[in-house]
Amino acid sequence: MDTTGVHRPREAPRHTVPAARELALAVAVFSVASVLLTLPVAVHPTRTLPSDLVDTLLNSWIIGWDADRLRHGLRGVWDAPIFYPYRDTLAFSENLLGLAVFVAPVYWVSGNAVLTYNIGFLLSFVVAGIGMYLLVRALTESRGAAAVAGFAYAFCPFKMAQIAHVQMVATGWIPVALWGLHEYFFTRRRRWLAVFAGACCLQALSNTYVAYFMAVPVVAVTADGLVRLRHNRRRAVLELSAACLAALVVLAPVGAAYSRVRGDYQQVRTAAEIAQGGADVRSYLVGKKSIGAWRWLPTAVVTDPEKELFPGVFIVLLAALGVAAHARRRDGSGRWAWLYAGLACAGFLFSLGPHVRIWGTLLTEHGPYDWLLRAVPGMTGMRVPARFAVIFFAALSVLTGFGASVVLS
Repeated sequence: MDTTGVHRPREAPRHTVPAARELALAVAVFSVASVLLTLPVAVHPTRTLPSDLVDTLLNSWIIGWDADRLRHGLRGVWDAPIFYPYRDTLAFSENLLGLAVFVAPVYWVSGNAVLTYNIGFLLSFVVAGIGMYLLVRALTESRGAAAVAGFAYAFCPFKMAQIAHVQMVATGWIPVALWGLHEYFFTRRRRWLAVFAGACCLQALSNTYVAYFMAVPVVAVTADGLVRLRHNRRRAVLELSAACLAALVVLAPVGAAYSRVRGDYQQVRTAAEIAQGGADVRSYLVGKKSIGAWRWLPTAVVTDPEKELFPGVFIVLLAALGVAAHARRRDGSGRWAWLYAGLACAGFLFSLGPHVRIWGTLLTEHGPYDWLLRAVPGMTGMRVPARFAVIFFAALSVLTGFGASVVLS
């Protein structure tokens, strides 16, 4: 802590990994919170689903199918028994393998896909909270700030509005991957690249959308780290390249399956579909009036859950305090404040989709997301650019942790 009483994020680690006791306590806290904030799921987990009987029921079936195929070494996993006689039908939707791999034993023992889904659903909140906790603790060395950031990310309104889509809840590997990158640049130890690559693989197997979206913060953190390196930059580039290559090799069979489906069945979204799935600027002022124990500002704007993106006044104020307190510093905290503020802006802009609208008024038909559609293969297969908001909320949660470190000091 410096003379001003504000936790000063570090340039070099002193306590790289939380002690086992601290980590166990954090897991317990986030687990209890996950159960309480999603009641009554945990009351009747074998026969209660957290949302509707459309996407939620589909995802329950997918996880059950994945679990069954994992027991058989993934043999025939892509040829799911739906839409006969089409092939590779699992690739018609999210494969959820990154989630199923953790809960498959539940299905093997119980044979109950609903129970298996619910445990994976609750686990997704825990992973998100712990992931952000680890990232912000590494940047601020404040346990309290890390806890606040973890709650801000794990239970943000965006995720609660997306509760029918477990793939949007299961985005906790984003902060874990960024944590691995930061720790690599702190220590230059290759084991952190294994954490980074592993988290990237698990996130891509949990949510195909986010596999694309998380490239933005990954590139930003990597570029920042390389610019700041004073020695052995070439070695760092080679090691980072090797980690990325390893992740690509692991994900290659998955990418091949989706590529076959895209080519064989022309699964490409129209420009109108993609534009319709973008957020309006006013979406960031829209939220549910009541979600579990959370209360947000009411709004008269009619929208859909994909575009309920209001982060909450408390979170915004803490994030603003975090930027204001750290942006002018010349140490790591100032750099990271600008970095994550930039990432929040990028997530916001990309979530607006190819057509930028403000309160229903078309501002431009060629927004930043349109540039990605033209440059990145596979982007035209994704219907909802508004989901890019997950990057906005991840970056905002980091800034919230910065603000909390100031308050707690």
